[in-house]
Amino acid sequence: MGSDIVKHEYFMVATHDICETSIIKEFQTTIPPIGNKSVTDFVFEDVPYDLKITSHPDKWKACAGQMSIDEKKALASELYEGADSERVRKMAEGCKHNWGLNRMYYIVNDQDKWRDDPMGTVRYLLDSLKDTSNFFDIEVQGFRVQICLIEQ
Repeated sequence: MGSDIVKHEYFMVATHDICETSIIKEFQTTIPPIGNKSVTDFVFEDVPYDLKITSHPDKWKACAGQMSIDEKKALASELYEGADSERVRKMAEGCKHNWGLNRMYYIVNDQDKWRDDPMGTVRYLLDSLKDTSNFFDIEVQGFRVQICLIEQ
């Protein structure tokens, strides 16, 4: 059982790294992190983002792929609040331009897509980053946070 958890964690780390690298390569104006302990993964379209790869929480699975903007905002708020946002908030308080606060979520409902069609899954992410309707702001703990939420 324990080794299954370790395999899953390595898989998600690899998936994250592949997505991050692909975004940096595909969009020439994207700035990679400087140093190995950055609070963001990259700067995309002049906005620093921390990339998160996940699947839909159980209560959101029924509307996966067909969410309204208000539902996307509610989901982003839930994902953000569910993370260790207090730690991140303290770390980012002194930073300019919300460094460490902004999130780019790629939510893949069917995790088997990573195994069955990894390049197609990454291509979907890259193509979706061209759609400005995937970008919006939310308010979390008194901070305006820029969000990119792409779901597949």
